[in-house]
Amino acid sequence: MKQSLRNAGVPEESLNTTVSSLSSSTIKQYSTHVKSWWLFCQRNSLDVYCSTPGNVIRFLNELFSNGSNYGSLNSARSALSLILPRINGIPVGESPTVKRFLKGTFRLRPTTPKYKFIWDPAPVLGFLTKLYPLEDLSLKSLTLKLVGLLSLATAQRLQTLAAISIANIDVQSDGINIIITEMLKTTKPGNPNPTIYLPFLTENPALCVASVINYRDRTANLRNNCQNLQITFAKPHTKASTQTIARWVKLVLTEAGIDCNSFSAHSTRHAATSAASRNGVSIESIRASAGWTPASSVFQKHYQRPILEKNRFVQGVLLH
Repeated sequence: MKQSLRNAGVPEESLNTTVSSLSSSTIKQYSTHVKSWWLFCQRNSLDVYCSTPGNVIRFLNELFSNGSNYGSLNSARSALSLILPRINGIPVGESPTVKRFLKGTFRLRPTTPKYKFIWDPAPVLGFLTKLYPLEDLSLKSLTLKLVGLLSLATAQRLQTLAAISIANIDVQSDGINIIITEMLKTTKPGNPNPTIYLPFLTENPALCVASVINYRDRTANLRNNCQNLQITFAKPHTKASTQTIARWVKLVLTEAGIDCNSFSAHSTRHAATSAASRNGVSIESIRASAGWTPASSVFQKHYQRPILEKNRFVQGVLLH
């Protein structure tokens, strides 16, 4: 990506700053589109770093014909806007003709929600309840209990859970506060990182996520100066990445009987926020806990889903 920006004429002294404005996942995503654009230009004898809205539309139309959806095309447009020069002061991706083309692809191939239904958290909580008392658990079982409860009790992205530092865990009389200081996908000016509060659930200690934080003490001699809360339970005990935590969450879901061929680890965010809404938690509280802004409509549009109940209509008619 640096080389592409350099070739596009970005000054060398500002190159690192420009790249730093992008997250690692965005750089990876954009690099794929830039490579496709380079191959397209090679096939059509075009200048990779100086093009017209018409050629951009030809490129996007080729991607569309090969099955790309609106979201992928929009990402490709953003990538090209980064490396192609502006036309009359307007990024090439913001050209009226390019925007009109994207609107057409949306109408022809509209995006659909990832899930129409979501799983019931009850079986997962039942599985996690069995992992008790904590002192009897193996490190693997304690780790799975921690990530399972954290993912449901906070409804945070797994990236946020991977960013928890033991130095930022403040144990209080009624619970614990966790401040997230690492840069996240949603970190930007005016949108501070979330602060996670976990109360002690004295009425149900088997599901008390705050008490599971004793994982920190259990792993104190295994950390090798690693400050991240979650470390791998297999040697060598290193920082657990977002991808590792996702595998652990899927293991918890599988053990609880959730179909992980249909649901990803990220679905805990859908399940937790939808369950909170069904149980009367206010939309303001859901937004605050999950890290959405007060005016966000993301929950209503993409996360609020009914529980998947197979064959309930037939049973309701024939068995009652």
